[in-house]
Amino acid sequence: MVAGGTPPAQYLNQIAGRSGHVFQAAAPIPEAAVQYLRDEPAVQRVVAVQGDLEDIHANIAEAETTIARLEGVLAAGDRHAVYPELAGRRARIAVIEAQLIRIRNDLAEQELKLVAGSGELPA
Repeated sequence: MVAGGTPPAQYLNQIAGRSGHVFQAAAPIPEAAVQYLRDEPAVQRVVAVQGDLEDIHANIAEAETTIARLEGVLAAGDRHAVYPELAGRRARIAVIEAQLIRIRNDLAEQELKLVAGSGELPA
């Protein structure tokens, strides 16, 4: 096995139970040896660390993708596109404010019509 030139990652994947290929004609390590190695505490730690490193690598790749997307949005200059849900809420607030101003104006005009006739508000 040492002289065979097989990459160590392939052995580690076999021990961890993660195979890169669906079908392999011959396993790099005999299955009895794999089972024995899986029971060893040091090998279990190595497999756990390797799994953690894969998770970290995936998280870093995801973070890089998110950062690239955010940089693209910020470079576009449209700050409202960064958080579309907040942009939608801001638009809703603007509509409500416009309606409120219109209602206040209508109320003020109605008060002016009532006062315009006699100068005093009717009882």
